[in-house]
Amino acid sequence: MGLVLALLWMMLLGGRALLDPDEGRYAEIPREMLTSGDWIIPHLDDLAYLEKPPLQYWATAIAYRALGVNEWTARLWTGLTSLLTIFAVYRFAAQQWDLRAGRWAAGILASSTLFLLMGHIITLDASLTFFLTVALTSFCRAQQHREDANALRRDMLLCWAGMALAVLTKGAIGVVIPGAVLALYTLWQRDWRVLQHLQVRRGLALFCVIVLPWFLLAAHQNSDFLRFFFVHEHLERFLTPSAERSQPWWFFGVIFAAGALPWLPQALRALRWGARPSVPAGHFDVQRLLWVWCIFVVIFFSASHSKLAPYILPMFPALALLIGSDPRAHSERSIGLMLAATATFAVMLVLAPLAAPWLAKRPDGIGALHALGTNMALIAAALVAGGGVAMIVLRRHGAPAAAATLGVVWFCALAFTLKGLGPGMPWLSGKALAREVPAANNPRLPLYTIEEYRHSLQFYWQRPLVPVHYRGELALGLGENPKMGVASLQDFERLWRAARDGLAIMPLHTWQQLCMAHLPMYVVAIDSMDVVVRRDPGAATIK
Repeated sequence: MGLVLALLWMMLLGGRALLDPDEGRYAEIPREMLTSGDWIIPHLDDLAYLEKPPLQYWATAIAYRALGVNEWTARLWTGLTSLLTIFAVYRFAAQQWDLRAGRWAAGILASSTLFLLMGHIITLDASLTFFLTVALTSFCRAQQHREDANALRRDMLLCWAGMALAVLTKGAIGVVIPGAVLALYTLWQRDWRVLQHLQVRRGLALFCVIVLPWFLLAAHQNSDFLRFFFVHEHLERFLTPSAERSQPWWFFGVIFAAGALPWLPQALRALRWGARPSVPAGHFDVQRLLWVWCIFVVIFFSASHSKLAPYILPMFPALALLIGSDPRAHSERSIGLMLAATATFAVMLVLAPLAAPWLAKRPDGIGALHALGTNMALIAAALVAGGGVAMIVLRRHGAPAAAATLGVVWFCALAFTLKGLGPGMPWLSGKALAREVPAANNPRLPLYTIEEYRHSLQFYWQRPLVPVHYRGELALGLGENPKMGVASLQDFERLWRAARDGLAIMPLHTWQQLCMAHLPMYVVAIDSMDVVVRRDPGAATIK
Protein backbone atom coordinates (compact mmCIF):
# COMPACT_ATOMS: atom_id res chain seq x y z
CA MET A 1 0.00 0.00 0.00
CA GLY A 2 2.86 2.36 0.83
CA LEU A 3 4.42 1.77 -2.59
CA VAL A 4 1.13 2.54 -4.34
CA LEU A 5 0.81 5.78 -2.36
CA ALA A 6 4.39 6.74 -3.23
CA LEU A 7 3.85 6.12 -6.95
CA LEU A 8 0.57 8.05 -7.03
CA TRP A 9 2.10 10.87 -5.00
CA MET A 10 5.02 11.32 -7.36
CA MET A 11 2.89 10.96 -10.50
CA LEU A 12 0.84 13.99 -9.43
CA LEU A 13 3.91 16.24 -9.68
CA GLY A 14 3.86 16.55 -13.47
CA GLY A 15 1.43 17.13 -16.30
CA ARG A 16 0.34 20.67 -15.40
CA ALA A 17 1.65 24.19 -15.81
CA LEU A 18 3.65 25.99 -13.15
CA LEU A 19 1.48 28.38 -11.16
CA ASP A 20 2.22 32.06 -10.53
CA PRO A 21 3.84 33.36 -8.51
CA ASP A 22 5.42 30.75 -6.22
CA GLU A 23 5.90 27.84 -8.58
CA GLY A 24 7.35 30.05 -11.30
CA ARG A 25 9.72 31.70 -8.82
CA TYR A 26 10.96 28.54 -7.08
CA ALA A 27 11.37 26.73 -10.40
CA GLU A 28 13.27 29.59 -12.05
CA ILE A 29 15.79 30.37 -9.29
CA PRO A 30 17.45 26.90 -9.39
CA ARG A 31 17.41 26.99 -13.20
CA GLU A 32 19.37 30.24 -13.09
CA MET A 33 21.64 28.76 -10.42
CA LEU A 34 22.45 25.84 -12.69
CA THR A 35 22.94 28.07 -15.73
CA SER A 36 25.12 30.67 -14.00
CA GLY A 37 27.13 28.27 -11.86
CA ASP A 38 26.68 30.56 -8.82
CA TRP A 39 25.60 28.24 -5.99
CA ILE A 40 26.07 30.81 -3.22
CA ILE A 41 23.92 33.80 -4.17
CA PRO A 42 20.53 32.78 -5.62
CA HIS A 43 19.36 34.87 -8.56
CA LEU A 44 15.96 35.66 -10.04
CA ASP A 45 15.87 37.44 -13.38
CA ASP A 46 19.69 37.59 -13.19
CA LEU A 47 19.35 39.69 -10.01
CA ALA A 48 20.47 38.72 -6.51
CA TYR A 49 17.54 37.13 -4.65
CA LEU A 50 18.30 36.69 -0.96
CA GLU A 51 14.84 36.42 0.57
CA LYS A 52 15.33 32.73 1.42
CA PRO A 53 18.27 30.34 2.00
CA PRO A 54 19.33 28.05 -0.86
CA LEU A 55 18.79 24.43 0.26
CA GLN A 56 15.71 23.85 -1.91
CA TYR A 57 17.34 25.67 -4.81
CA TRP A 58 20.38 23.40 -4.54
CA ALA A 59 18.23 20.27 -4.49
CA THR A 60 16.15 21.38 -7.49
CA ALA A 61 19.20 22.46 -9.47
CA ILE A 62 20.72 19.00 -8.91
CA ALA A 63 17.44 17.44 -10.09
CA TYR A 64 17.58 19.63 -13.21
CA ARG A 65 21.13 18.52 -13.94
CA ALA A 66 20.28 14.84 -13.47
CA LEU A 67 16.78 14.67 -15.00
CA GLY A 68 16.39 17.79 -17.14
CA VAL A 69 14.56 21.09 -16.68
CA ASN A 70 10.81 20.47 -16.66
CA GLU A 71 7.75 20.85 -14.47
CA TRP A 72 8.09 17.43 -12.83
CA THR A 73 11.70 17.93 -11.78
CA ALA A 74 10.84 21.46 -10.60
CA ARG A 75 8.34 19.91 -8.16
CA LEU A 76 10.46 16.87 -7.28
CA TRP A 77 11.95 18.23 -4.04
CA THR A 78 8.54 19.36 -2.80
CA GLY A 79 6.93 16.01 -3.60
CA LEU A 80 9.79 13.97 -2.19
CA THR A 81 10.04 15.83 1.12
CA SER A 82 6.27 15.73 1.66
CA LEU A 83 6.27 11.99 0.96
CA LEU A 84 9.14 11.53 3.43
CA THR A 85 7.12 13.49 6.00
CA ILE A 86 4.33 10.92 5.68
CA PHE A 87 6.86 8.13 6.19
CA ALA A 88 8.36 9.89 9.23
CA VAL A 89 4.90 10.22 10.78
CA TYR A 90 4.14 6.55 10.11
CA ARG A 91 7.44 5.39 11.58
CA PHE A 92 7.15 7.48 14.72
CA ALA A 93 3.50 6.57 15.42
CA ALA A 94 4.19 2.87 14.85
CA GLN A 95 7.12 2.98 17.28
CA GLN A 96 5.38 5.17 19.82
CA TRP A 97 2.02 3.39 19.86
CA ASP A 98 1.40 0.55 17.38
CA LEU A 99 1.10 -0.22 13.66
CA ARG A 100 -2.56 0.75 13.64
CA ALA A 101 -1.67 4.23 14.89
CA GLY A 102 1.12 4.46 12.32
CA ARG A 103 -1.18 3.58 9.42
CA TRP A 104 -3.88 5.97 10.57
CA ALA A 105 -1.51 8.88 11.18
CA ALA A 106 0.15 8.44 7.76
CA GLY A 107 -3.18 8.04 5.95
CA ILE A 108 -4.71 11.06 7.70
CA LEU A 109 -1.74 13.24 6.79
CA ALA A 110 -1.60 12.04 3.17
CA SER A 111 -5.30 12.80 2.57
CA SER A 112 -5.53 16.10 4.49
CA THR A 113 -6.46 18.84 2.06
CA LEU A 114 -3.75 21.40 2.82
CA PHE A 115 -0.94 18.86 3.15
CA LEU A 116 -1.78 17.01 -0.06
CA LEU A 117 -2.15 20.18 -2.11
CA MET A 118 1.00 21.83 -0.77
CA GLY A 119 2.87 18.56 -1.23
CA HIS A 120 2.45 19.04 -4.98
CA ILE A 121 2.74 22.81 -5.37
CA ILE A 122 6.19 24.36 -5.20
CA THR A 123 6.74 26.47 -2.12
CA LEU A 124 9.34 26.13 0.64
CA ASP A 125 6.74 25.01 3.18
CA ALA A 126 6.63 21.28 2.33
CA SER A 127 10.39 20.84 2.75
CA LEU A 128 10.39 23.05 5.86
CA THR A 129 7.65 20.85 7.30
CA PHE A 130 9.70 17.71 6.63
CA PHE A 131 12.80 18.97 8.43
CA LEU A 132 10.76 20.30 11.35
CA THR A 133 8.96 16.94 11.58
CA VAL A 134 12.33 15.18 11.67
CA ALA A 135 13.40 17.51 14.49
CA LEU A 136 10.14 16.98 16.40
CA THR A 137 9.98 13.19 16.16
CA SER A 138 13.71 12.76 16.83
CA PHE A 139 13.41 14.93 19.92
CA CYS A 140 10.49 12.86 21.21
CA ARG A 141 12.36 9.59 20.67
CA ALA A 142 15.45 10.95 22.40
CA GLN A 143 13.55 12.11 25.48
CA GLN A 144 11.85 8.76 25.82
CA HIS A 145 15.22 6.96 25.85
CA ARG A 146 17.08 9.16 28.29
CA GLU A 147 18.70 6.18 29.98
CA ASP A 148 20.19 4.92 26.71
CA ALA A 149 23.11 7.30 26.10
CA ASN A 150 23.76 6.15 22.53
CA ALA A 151 20.10 6.40 21.45
CA LEU A 152 19.75 9.78 23.16
CA ARG A 153 22.83 11.17 21.44
CA ARG A 154 21.82 9.80 18.03
CA ASP A 155 18.27 11.12 18.12
CA MET A 156 19.17 14.52 19.57
CA LEU A 157 21.84 15.05 16.91
CA LEU A 158 19.24 14.16 14.30
CA CYS A 159 16.97 16.75 15.91
CA TRP A 160 19.67 19.41 15.69
CA ALA A 161 20.37 18.46 12.06
CA GLY A 162 16.65 18.75 11.25
CA MET A 163 16.54 22.26 12.70
CA ALA A 164 19.68 23.24 10.80
CA LEU A 165 18.28 22.04 7.48
CA ALA A 166 15.01 23.83 8.27
CA VAL A 167 17.00 27.04 8.74
CA LEU A 168 18.76 26.45 5.40
CA THR A 169 15.31 26.03 3.85
CA LYS A 170 13.41 29.02 5.18
CA GLY A 171 15.45 30.87 7.75
CA ALA A 172 15.13 31.46 11.48
CA ILE A 173 11.70 29.84 11.71
CA GLY A 174 13.61 26.54 11.70
CA VAL A 175 14.74 27.22 15.29
CA VAL A 176 12.01 29.60 16.46
CA ILE A 177 9.23 27.00 16.35
CA PRO A 178 11.15 24.14 18.07
CA GLY A 179 12.71 26.52 20.62
CA ALA A 180 9.47 28.21 21.60
CA VAL A 181 7.57 24.90 21.78
CA LEU A 182 10.27 23.42 24.01
CA ALA A 183 10.13 26.40 26.37
CA LEU A 184 6.32 26.39 26.61
CA TYR A 185 6.11 22.62 27.03
CA THR A 186 8.81 22.55 29.73
CA LEU A 187 7.15 25.29 31.77
CA TRP A 188 3.73 23.63 31.49
CA GLN A 189 4.76 20.03 32.09
CA ARG A 190 7.52 20.96 34.58
CA ASP A 191 9.69 18.36 32.89
CA TRP A 192 12.97 20.03 33.84
CA ARG A 193 15.01 16.93 33.02
CA VAL A 194 14.46 17.59 29.34
CA LEU A 195 16.88 20.51 29.58
CA GLN A 196 19.62 18.16 30.76
CA HIS A 197 19.30 15.91 27.72
CA LEU A 198 19.55 18.28 24.78
CA GLN A 199 23.12 17.40 23.76
CA VAL A 200 23.74 21.14 23.46
CA ARG A 201 27.51 21.09 22.83
CA ARG A 202 27.50 18.39 20.16
CA GLY A 203 24.18 19.54 18.72
CA LEU A 204 25.14 23.19 18.49
CA ALA A 205 28.43 22.26 16.84
CA LEU A 206 26.59 20.15 14.25
CA PHE A 207 24.07 22.94 13.71
CA CYS A 208 26.83 25.47 13.04
CA VAL A 209 28.68 23.13 10.68
CA ILE A 210 25.52 22.78 8.57
CA VAL A 211 24.25 26.36 8.71
CA LEU A 212 27.17 28.76 9.03
CA PRO A 213 29.14 28.10 5.79
CA TRP A 214 26.43 29.43 3.49
CA PHE A 215 25.60 32.40 5.72
CA LEU A 216 29.25 33.40 5.97
CA LEU A 217 29.85 33.01 2.23
CA ALA A 218 26.68 34.93 1.36
CA ALA A 219 27.62 37.75 3.76
CA HIS A 220 31.11 37.85 2.23
CA GLN A 221 29.79 38.09 -1.32
CA ASN A 222 26.91 40.50 -0.61
CA SER A 223 27.51 43.27 1.91
CA ASP A 224 23.78 43.92 2.42
CA PHE A 225 22.84 40.27 2.98
CA LEU A 226 22.73 40.15 6.80
CA ARG A 227 20.61 43.30 7.12
CA PHE A 228 18.26 42.33 4.31
CA PHE A 229 17.84 38.71 5.39
CA PHE A 230 17.43 39.08 9.14
CA VAL A 231 15.94 42.57 9.48
CA HIS A 232 13.84 42.95 6.33
CA GLU A 233 12.88 39.31 5.66
CA HIS A 234 12.32 38.29 9.27
CA LEU A 235 11.63 41.17 11.67
CA GLU A 236 9.95 43.60 9.29
CA ARG A 237 7.81 40.92 7.64
CA PHE A 238 6.61 39.64 11.01
CA LEU A 239 6.11 42.98 12.75
CA THR A 240 4.93 45.20 9.88
CA PRO A 241 2.71 44.85 6.79
CA SER A 242 5.71 45.50 4.51
CA ALA A 243 5.18 42.23 2.61
CA GLU A 244 1.58 43.25 1.75
CA ARG A 245 0.23 39.92 2.97
CA SER A 246 -1.97 41.15 5.79
CA GLN A 247 -4.98 39.09 6.77
CA PRO A 248 -7.41 39.22 9.72
CA TRP A 249 -6.38 37.49 12.95
CA TRP A 250 -8.81 34.59 12.32
CA PHE A 251 -7.37 33.82 8.86
CA PHE A 252 -5.52 30.68 9.93
CA GLY A 253 -8.58 29.37 11.73
CA VAL A 254 -10.33 29.19 8.35
CA ILE A 255 -7.24 27.70 6.68
CA PHE A 256 -7.00 25.08 9.43
CA ALA A 257 -10.68 24.13 9.09
CA ALA A 258 -10.44 23.73 5.32
CA GLY A 259 -6.94 22.23 5.38
CA ALA A 260 -7.85 19.55 7.92
CA LEU A 261 -10.72 18.18 5.81
CA PRO A 262 -11.92 15.45 5.73
CA TRP A 263 -10.48 14.88 9.19
CA LEU A 264 -11.73 18.10 10.80
CA PRO A 265 -14.00 16.34 13.37
CA GLN A 266 -11.09 14.14 14.51
CA ALA A 267 -8.73 17.12 14.48
CA LEU A 268 -11.01 19.16 16.75
CA ARG A 269 -11.39 16.19 19.08
CA ALA A 270 -7.61 15.70 19.20
CA LEU A 271 -7.06 19.36 20.04
CA ARG A 272 -9.65 19.12 22.82
CA TRP A 273 -8.13 16.13 24.59
CA GLY A 274 -4.49 16.54 23.55
CA ALA A 275 -3.79 19.11 26.25
CA ARG A 276 -4.71 16.65 29.00
CA PRO A 277 -1.72 15.04 30.70
CA SER A 278 -1.03 11.44 29.70
CA VAL A 279 1.75 11.06 32.29
CA PRO A 280 2.37 12.78 35.66
CA ALA A 281 4.00 16.21 35.74
CA GLY A 282 7.77 16.03 35.59
CA HIS A 283 7.77 13.16 33.09
CA PHE A 284 8.00 13.40 29.32
CA ASP A 285 4.52 13.71 27.76
CA VAL A 286 4.54 13.13 23.99
CA GLN A 287 0.91 14.01 23.43
CA ARG A 288 1.12 17.28 25.33
CA LEU A 289 4.23 18.28 23.36
CA LEU A 290 2.44 17.55 20.07
CA TRP A 291 -0.51 19.64 21.24
CA VAL A 292 1.73 22.59 22.17
CA TRP A 293 3.39 22.32 18.75
CA CYS A 294 0.03 22.53 16.92
CA ILE A 295 -1.32 25.42 18.96
CA PHE A 296 1.90 27.43 18.87
CA VAL A 297 2.24 27.22 15.09
CA VAL A 298 -1.26 28.64 14.58
CA ILE A 299 -0.92 31.38 17.21
CA PHE A 300 2.58 32.39 16.09
CA PHE A 301 1.65 32.91 12.46
CA SER A 302 -1.66 34.51 13.41
CA ALA A 303 0.33 37.18 15.27
CA SER A 304 2.39 37.94 12.16
CA HIS A 305 1.56 40.75 9.75
CA SER A 306 2.51 38.43 6.88
CA LYS A 307 0.04 35.58 6.37
CA LEU A 308 -0.12 32.98 3.59
CA ALA A 309 -2.13 29.76 3.74
CA PRO A 310 0.85 27.30 3.68
CA TYR A 311 2.51 28.89 6.73
CA ILE A 312 0.69 26.58 9.18
CA LEU A 313 1.63 23.42 7.26
CA PRO A 314 4.19 22.36 9.95
CA MET A 315 1.34 21.72 12.39
CA PHE A 316 -0.29 18.99 10.31
CA PRO A 317 2.18 16.12 10.94
CA ALA A 318 1.87 16.69 14.70
CA LEU A 319 -1.91 16.87 14.36
CA ALA A 320 -1.97 13.61 12.39
CA LEU A 321 0.06 11.96 15.17
CA LEU A 322 -2.39 13.19 17.78
CA ILE A 323 -5.36 11.84 15.82
CA GLY A 324 -3.61 8.54 15.06
CA SER A 325 -2.90 7.98 18.76
CA ASP A 326 -6.59 8.28 19.67
CA PRO A 327 -8.30 4.85 19.52
CA ARG A 328 -11.73 6.53 19.62
CA ALA A 329 -11.06 8.94 16.76
CA HIS A 330 -13.06 6.87 14.27
CA SER A 331 -16.33 6.39 16.10
CA GLU A 332 -19.65 6.34 14.25
CA ARG A 333 -20.30 9.88 15.46
CA SER A 334 -17.00 11.07 13.95
CA ILE A 335 -17.86 9.39 10.66
CA GLY A 336 -21.23 11.11 10.65
CA LEU A 337 -19.55 14.47 11.14
CA MET A 338 -17.05 13.67 8.35
CA LEU A 339 -19.93 12.86 6.00
CA ALA A 340 -21.71 16.09 6.93
CA ALA A 341 -18.51 18.10 6.36
CA THR A 342 -17.99 16.37 3.01
CA ALA A 343 -21.53 17.16 1.88
CA THR A 344 -21.21 20.79 3.02
CA PHE A 345 -17.93 21.17 1.17
CA ALA A 346 -19.44 19.67 -1.99
CA VAL A 347 -22.26 22.24 -1.91
CA MET A 348 -19.72 25.04 -1.44
CA LEU A 349 -17.78 23.80 -4.47
CA VAL A 350 -20.89 23.91 -6.64
CA LEU A 351 -21.67 27.45 -5.49
CA ALA A 352 -18.06 28.69 -5.67
CA PRO A 353 -18.13 29.91 -9.31
CA LEU A 354 -21.17 32.03 -8.52
CA ALA A 355 -19.01 33.97 -6.05
CA ALA A 356 -16.50 34.94 -8.74
CA PRO A 357 -18.22 37.66 -10.80
CA TRP A 358 -14.82 39.26 -11.43
CA LEU A 359 -14.16 36.48 -13.94
CA ALA A 360 -16.84 37.85 -16.23
CA LYS A 361 -14.82 41.08 -16.55
CA ARG A 362 -11.90 39.25 -18.14
CA PRO A 363 -11.71 38.73 -21.93
CA ASP A 364 -12.08 34.98 -21.46
CA GLY A 365 -14.28 35.26 -18.37
CA ILE A 366 -17.19 33.17 -19.70
CA GLY A 367 -14.88 30.32 -20.67
CA ALA A 368 -13.11 30.57 -17.33
CA LEU A 369 -16.38 30.42 -15.41
CA HIS A 370 -17.43 27.40 -17.43
CA ALA A 371 -14.13 25.59 -16.81
CA LEU A 372 -14.16 26.46 -13.11
CA GLY A 373 -17.80 25.46 -12.69
CA THR A 374 -17.32 22.16 -14.54
CA ASN A 375 -14.27 21.20 -12.49
CA MET A 376 -15.93 22.12 -9.19
CA ALA A 377 -19.10 20.22 -10.10
CA LEU A 378 -17.15 17.08 -10.99
CA ILE A 379 -15.21 17.20 -7.73
CA ALA A 380 -18.42 17.78 -5.77
CA ALA A 381 -20.10 14.85 -7.50
CA ALA A 382 -17.13 12.61 -6.69
CA LEU A 383 -17.25 13.64 -3.02
CA VAL A 384 -20.99 13.02 -2.78
CA ALA A 385 -20.69 9.63 -4.48
CA GLY A 386 -17.75 8.73 -2.25
CA GLY A 387 -19.75 9.78 0.79
CA GLY A 388 -22.53 7.42 -0.29
CA VAL A 389 -20.04 4.56 -0.62
CA ALA A 390 -18.65 5.40 2.83
CA MET A 391 -22.16 5.18 4.34
CA ILE A 392 -22.59 1.69 2.88
CA VAL A 393 -19.17 0.67 4.20
CA LEU A 394 -20.11 2.09 7.62
CA ARG A 395 -23.18 -0.15 7.86
CA ARG A 396 -21.42 -3.28 6.60
CA HIS A 397 -17.87 -3.00 7.93
CA GLY A 398 -17.86 -0.41 10.69
CA ALA A 399 -16.54 3.07 11.36
CA PRO A 400 -12.77 2.55 10.75
CA ALA A 401 -13.39 1.10 7.28
CA ALA A 402 -15.76 3.98 6.48
CA ALA A 403 -13.14 6.52 7.61
CA ALA A 404 -10.53 4.87 5.41
CA THR A 405 -12.94 4.98 2.47
CA LEU A 406 -13.54 8.69 2.93
CA GLY A 407 -9.81 9.28 3.13
CA VAL A 408 -9.32 7.53 -0.23
CA VAL A 409 -12.21 9.51 -1.75
CA TRP A 410 -10.70 12.81 -0.65
CA PHE A 411 -7.25 11.81 -1.90
CA CYS A 412 -8.70 11.08 -5.35
CA ALA A 413 -10.78 14.27 -5.39
CA LEU A 414 -7.77 16.38 -4.44
CA ALA A 415 -5.66 14.63 -7.08
CA PHE A 416 -8.29 15.59 -9.67
CA THR A 417 -8.22 19.15 -8.33
CA LEU A 418 -4.47 19.32 -8.86
CA LYS A 419 -4.76 18.02 -12.40
CA GLY A 420 -7.45 20.62 -13.11
CA LEU A 421 -5.32 23.60 -12.09
CA GLY A 422 -4.58 25.68 -15.14
CA PRO A 423 -6.82 24.55 -18.03
CA GLY A 424 -9.37 27.27 -18.74
CA MET A 425 -7.76 29.53 -16.10
CA PRO A 426 -4.77 31.18 -17.80
CA TRP A 427 -4.31 33.77 -15.05
CA LEU A 428 -2.90 30.95 -12.90
CA SER A 429 0.08 30.43 -15.19
CA GLY A 430 1.88 32.08 -18.05
CA LYS A 431 2.59 28.81 -19.88
CA ALA A 432 -0.05 29.20 -22.58
CA LEU A 433 0.97 32.79 -23.22
CA ALA A 434 4.66 31.83 -23.41
CA ARG A 435 3.88 29.23 -26.07
CA GLU A 436 2.18 31.89 -28.21
CA VAL A 437 5.34 34.01 -28.27
CA PRO A 438 8.23 31.78 -29.39
CA ALA A 439 10.13 34.88 -30.52
CA ALA A 440 10.76 35.66 -26.84
CA ASN A 441 13.27 32.80 -26.82
CA ASN A 442 15.57 34.91 -29.03
CA PRO A 443 18.19 36.27 -26.58
CA ARG A 444 19.02 39.17 -28.94
CA LEU A 445 15.47 40.51 -28.79
CA PRO A 446 14.87 42.92 -25.85
CA LEU A 447 12.11 41.60 -23.61
CA TYR A 448 10.39 43.96 -21.19
CA THR A 449 7.90 43.26 -18.43
CA ILE A 450 5.95 46.39 -17.53
CA GLU A 451 4.48 47.12 -14.08
CA GLU A 452 4.36 43.43 -13.18
CA TYR A 453 6.43 40.26 -13.01
CA ARG A 454 4.88 36.90 -13.97
CA HIS A 455 7.42 34.39 -12.70
CA SER A 456 6.34 31.41 -14.78
CA LEU A 457 6.93 33.27 -18.05
CA GLN A 458 10.62 33.52 -17.34
CA PHE A 459 10.84 29.78 -16.62
CA TYR A 460 9.17 28.89 -19.93
CA TRP A 461 11.08 31.48 -21.95
CA GLN A 462 14.33 30.66 -20.07
CA ARG A 463 15.74 34.15 -20.37
CA PRO A 464 15.76 37.31 -18.23
CA LEU A 465 13.14 40.02 -18.52
CA VAL A 466 13.80 43.75 -18.13
CA PRO A 467 11.43 45.05 -15.41
CA VAL A 468 9.83 48.41 -16.18
CA HIS A 469 8.35 50.56 -13.39
CA TYR A 470 8.44 47.52 -11.11
CA ARG A 471 10.54 46.52 -8.12
CA GLY A 472 8.65 44.16 -5.78
CA GLU A 473 10.82 41.25 -4.71
CA LEU A 474 13.45 42.31 -7.25
CA ALA A 475 14.14 45.46 -5.20
CA LEU A 476 17.39 44.21 -3.65
CA GLY A 477 18.88 43.17 -6.97
CA LEU A 478 17.68 46.29 -8.78
CA GLY A 479 19.12 48.43 -6.00
CA GLU A 480 22.51 46.83 -6.64
CA ASN A 481 22.15 46.85 -10.45
CA PRO A 482 19.72 49.63 -11.43
CA LYS A 483 20.71 49.31 -15.11
CA MET A 484 19.02 45.89 -15.17
CA GLY A 485 15.64 47.62 -15.07
CA VAL A 486 13.80 50.67 -16.40
CA ALA A 487 12.65 53.04 -13.68
CA SER A 488 9.55 54.59 -15.26
CA LEU A 489 7.05 54.28 -18.09
CA GLN A 490 8.42 57.51 -19.57
CA ASP A 491 11.92 56.02 -19.76
CA PHE A 492 10.48 52.91 -21.39
CA GLU A 493 8.62 54.96 -24.00
CA ARG A 494 11.84 56.68 -25.02
CA LEU A 495 13.70 53.35 -25.27
CA TRP A 496 10.85 51.73 -27.19
CA ARG A 497 10.48 54.53 -29.73
CA ALA A 498 14.24 54.50 -30.38
CA ALA A 499 14.46 50.71 -30.73
CA ARG A 500 14.19 48.78 -33.98
CA ASP A 501 12.52 45.80 -32.38
CA GLY A 502 11.57 44.39 -29.03
CA LEU A 503 8.90 42.55 -27.06
CA ALA A 504 6.97 43.78 -24.06
CA ILE A 505 4.42 42.17 -21.78
CA MET A 506 2.08 44.33 -19.74
CA PRO A 507 -1.32 44.33 -18.01
CA LEU A 508 -4.33 45.22 -20.11
CA HIS A 509 -4.82 48.60 -18.43
CA THR A 510 -1.17 49.55 -19.07
CA TRP A 511 -1.51 48.58 -22.73
CA GLN A 512 -4.58 50.77 -23.04
CA GLN A 513 -2.69 53.64 -21.42
CA LEU A 514 0.24 53.30 -23.83
CA CYS A 515 -2.13 53.03 -26.79
CA MET A 516 -3.55 56.41 -25.81
CA ALA A 517 0.03 57.74 -25.85
CA HIS A 518 0.31 56.45 -29.47
CA LEU A 519 3.26 54.21 -28.67
CA PRO A 520 4.00 52.02 -31.71
CA MET A 521 2.94 48.55 -30.59
CA TYR A 522 1.65 45.52 -32.46
CA VAL A 523 -0.18 42.83 -30.54
CA VAL A 524 1.46 39.41 -30.62
CA ALA A 525 -0.60 37.61 -27.99
CA ILE A 526 -3.20 38.34 -25.34
CA ASP A 527 -4.76 36.48 -22.44
CA SER A 528 -7.08 37.38 -19.57
CA MET A 529 -4.35 39.30 -17.75
CA ASP A 530 -1.73 40.54 -20.17
CA VAL A 531 -0.90 41.72 -23.64
CA VAL A 532 2.37 40.91 -25.44
CA VAL A 533 3.37 43.48 -28.05
CA ARG A 534 6.24 43.80 -30.52
CA ARG A 535 7.98 46.91 -31.82
CA ASP A 536 8.53 45.68 -35.38
CA PRO A 537 5.21 45.49 -37.28
CA GLY A 538 6.67 43.15 -39.88
CA ALA A 539 7.60 40.57 -37.25
CA ALA A 540 4.36 40.81 -35.26
CA THR A 541 1.49 38.43 -35.69
CA ILE A 542 -1.54 40.56 -34.98
CA LYS A 543 -4.41 38.63 -33.39
